Amino acid sequence: YFEAAQYQKAVNALRRAYAIAEKKFGPGHPETTEVLLLLSDAQMELGALAEARKNCEQAIALEKETFGPAHVRVGESLLRLANLDWRAGEKRAALKHALTSEEILRRQFIQVAPILSEREALHYETARASGVNLSISSLLALAGETRRQTISKVWDEIIRSRALVLDEMAARHAAFTTSADPGIARQARDLAAARNRLARLVIQGPDRNSPSAYRSSLSKALDEKEKSERQLASLSAAFQRRGESTEKGYDDVAAMLPGQTALVAYLAYDRLAAPVGDKNRPPMRSYAAFVLRSGKHLASVLDLGEAKPIDALVQEWRARILPSRMGIAGLTTRQDEQVVAAGTRLREAIWDPLASEIRGVRMVFVVFDGALNLVNLAALPAGDEHFVIESGPTLHYLGAE
Repeated sequence: YFEAAQYQKAVNALRRAYAIAEKKFGPGHPETTEVLLLLSDAQMELGALAEARKNCEQAIALEKETFGPAHVRVGESLLRLANLDWRAGEKRAALKHALTSEEILRRQFIQVAPILSEREALHYETARASGVNLSISSLLALAGETRRQTISKVWDEIIRSRALVLDEMAARHAAFTTSADPGIARQARDLAAARNRLARLVIQGPDRNSPSAYRSSLSKALDEKEKSERQLASLSAAFQRRGESTEKGYDDVAAMLPGQTALVAYLAYDRLAAPVGDKNRPPMRSYAAFVLRSGKHLASVLDLGEAKPIDALVQEWRARILPSRMGIAGLTTRQDEQVVAAGTRLREAIWDPLASEIRGVRMVFVVFDGALNLVNLAALPAGDEHFVIESGPTLHYLGAE
């Protein structure tokens, strides 16, 4: 009924299911709370927000009693509550619950990561629920001093959540390569051998006469590699403790900025549209940019708009510049003029809005996201036959804050 958008029938069925589950399992059982959350979802879609909130909050309270306040199920349920807040127009409450949810879910990943292979870690991060989209959407819906005082909280969670898998793999490899433990060294050699076997199979390809045997060998080699990765992760006590000792956030980043510099961090995210009546509208892929100048604790955030037109500008500029033969003499052909026009439009969309925020600094540290990773800001035209590299501060690119 829910999938068919017959929400009243879904509510009726879920109320019956909840009564059965409560009688059979008890009110605090995971099966019972899951039905209660599904009932809340259906009531929200029906527009019965007060009832939906009551059931969602009751389920969260029961989950906290059963699992503890920092369990992944509590984090996922808090994200449901944040969506309810958003639907009701309670932007500050939505932001609060979304940030708490993201913190719980991020810490869950850090706890789980040591037992995962690299492929599993990548899949986990892709599939896990996240409060970032709702957090930034709620932040941009706020105004004035309320927004300014909230930016650092949202950016802090983004900093801690960005590039989690890459940080995970880097920390894991560092722990393995510097360890003096002979057991870890032996397991690391086994992992290297398993990776080599897999690489050889991939490069060689299947035997034309026995493709099924190749698939079996490839599957076996992949299983051996992932088994070695999990065993190696479980052996490294130093690695397993790294989440407690190396996690950095907004305050750490602000304190490390050198004098006369600024940090610009782009974020690609799914922006939630304000609901119309009791109906949600689909999210829109968008870009925002966070800016922090050295010596200032309060940051700024700029809404750059929808991602689709910006990504199209990136594609156009790259398509124009690849066949370009622009020489030192400057604009000599129609083709060069098209390159400059495309680059100017891109600069106006992603760099010019930040001009007042970074004016006067000697260096800007830039963190890209989404299709903007394909852009070299320094190579964008800046007018009068000059480029950004000639007219602006020194640019230094970072993978994460």
